[in-house]
Amino acid sequence: MSRRHDLQRDRPVVTIPKTVGGVASRIRDAATERGHSVRFIEMTGHALMSMVEPGEVSPDELQRVGLTDSCLVRVNEQGDIEVRRHDRWDLIGGLLGGFVPRAERASGRTWA
Repeated sequence: MSRRHDLQRDRPVVTIPKTVGGVASRIRDAATERGHSVRFIEMTGHALMSMVEPGEVSPDELQRVGLTDSCLVRVNEQGDIEVRRHDRWDLIGGLLGGFVPRAERASGRTWA
């Protein structure tokens, strides 16, 4: 992210790079630098697709960005969904409120 100042509106402007995976990494790194740990629940792509509800990212949209049943994915406490690529995690979507019990049930795991 880069910061600049919008003189016409007298407020700072944050510019986010186009690479979504890079954004997720920078957000996570910034939270860690501030002393906030980011916790996740990891699961398979199949488990994620089984817990998605109407109004959230659809299974079709997830498959379009490369999610398969066997992919490793993780969800953070804010509902951001990241998929594991060869050399990085890519942010691919998000869940809406009430997803915590669904994520724990679908994955069989708790936050780490």
